[in-house]
Formats: sequence, structure tokens, C-alpha cells
Amino acid sequence: MSTVIVSPTPNKQRLMDAKSEALLQQLVTATPAQIDAYLNANVTTLVQARQVLKVLAIGLRYVYLKQVQ
Repeated sequence: MSTVIVSPTPNKQRLMDAKSEALLQQLVTATPAQIDAYLNANVTTLVQARQVLKVLAIGLRYVYLKQVQ
């Protein structure tokens, strides 16, 4: 059995990118207590946890690339 990966449509991808960017900006400017409250209130399923991990990975990659330059 093979796995088929379906990419989101360009419009859906742009919307996902915009949401990720907005969340990343909120996390960058938030206090640790605000981040804790956000995660407790908004990450209650595995799907939501994966979404937040993806945003954090994107942010970490951005920070790494800025340091390498």
C-alpha cells in the first residue's frame, strides 16, 4: 500500500501560511505566562498540537537561518 500526499491548493496554503505567521508573531511578543495560557486554552487535540509544533519549527528555522547569515 502506498501513501498519497495531497498538497493543499495555493489559496489554502497561503491562508495556512498567514495563520502560522500570525500565531508566530503572537508567540514572539507574548510572555511565558501568556504562552502557557494560550496553549492550555487552544491546544486540546493532537491535530492542534501538530499545528503549533509546525509553527514553532518554522520559527526555529527562521531564527537559525538568521544566525547563520
